[in-house]
Amino acid sequence: MDTLVSLGITAACGWSVYAMFVLDRGPARMSMPYLLMHASGGGIYLEVAAWLTTFLLAGRLYEAKARRDAGDAMRELAAAGARDACVLERDGTEHRVPVAELAEGQRFVVRPGERIAADGEVEFGQSAVDRSMMTGESVPVDAVAGDVVTGGTIALTGRLVVRADKVGRDTQLATPAALVVASGRGARMGIFIKGYQALESSRAIDTVVLDKTGTVTTGQMTVTAVPALPAAKTRVIAWPSPPPT
Repeated sequence: MDTLVSLGITAACGWSVYAMFVLDRGPARMSMPYLLMHASGGGIYLEVAAWLTTFLLAGRLYEAKARRDAGDAMRELAAAGARDACVLERDGTEHRVPVAELAEGQRFVVRPGERIAADGEVEFGQSAVDRSMMTGESVPVDAVAGDVVTGGTIALTGRLVVRADKVGRDTQLATPAALVVASGRGARMGIFIKGYQALESSRAIDTVVLDKTGTVTTGQMTVTAVPALPAAKTRVIAWPSPPPT
């Protein structure tokens, strides 16, 4: 892509200079406005080089902005998750482990002000939980024993003991990150997705219908089969001979 654009800009500028200074020779001292207005020995294309360069740079600017926004979204999602968890053993001892080492079925403790490390069920305790990052609710919701809590949300007031039911990429927080990564990966491969909702609903697709302009092949046609049709019956029709002249 860059090679084609560079060749086009170079060719346009080179031909324009050649047309102005070689094909359109005039007075010995010609000003640049005169050359631009009166060069007609083949046409000048400086405007092509100008708008093509502008178009390319604008595209690069929008691409960089999209990448930066995607990176910011990923960093925000990464910051929203807990980095470690306080695992509660059967003997009552507590120790912290990286959240990646937290396994399903383990119990972990969430103190006031801490993020919940994984999706799970509250086994003991009571706390107001800030779920705004997942649901958009501005008012905290009380969580008691038996309630389900979501990883990435924040316990505000009390201590909770939670049994981890979904960890790692299976949590509800892995979903937004997966959508961002999938959209970026698809764009790099030439697949443009209108929105996250379309990507999420694509899991239910079982049939894809293409119109006559749809191209999903390599562009090289090959013969796959030659079916034999039954022999057609021929019929001879006798036309009357022309009258004698």
